[in-house]
Amino acid sequence: MDSTNSDRCSDTFIDSLPRVQPKTLKNEDACPICCSNFKEDEYPLVIRLPHCGHMFDFECISMWLSKNTTCPMCRDNVTEKKNLPEVDVSKAELEEDWGMYG
Repeated sequence: MDSTNSDRCSDTFIDSLPRVQPKTLKNEDACPICCSNFKEDEYPLVIRLPHCGHMFDFECISMWLSKNTTCPMCRDNVTEKKNLPEVDVSKAELEEDWGMYG
């Protein structure tokens, strides 16, 4: 598969995903792909995806992201830069409508 294919994540992107510190993992935390409990591994390498925050074993999520750009749990596109939601200000009161300054 071509490394410029937009239907996959680059190796650089995958390698840059934030690692979860093992001491912050709960006993019940497990990889939703392989169903292995993170704490059962002596040296867990757990990744937290941007935006959605779902956690996976590095090996599992790297295989998934080498073929996809979405979280396998919620289908959030992990490569998109998220903007704050648009706020409808058309019905917002303006300062001059408040009658505060005279």
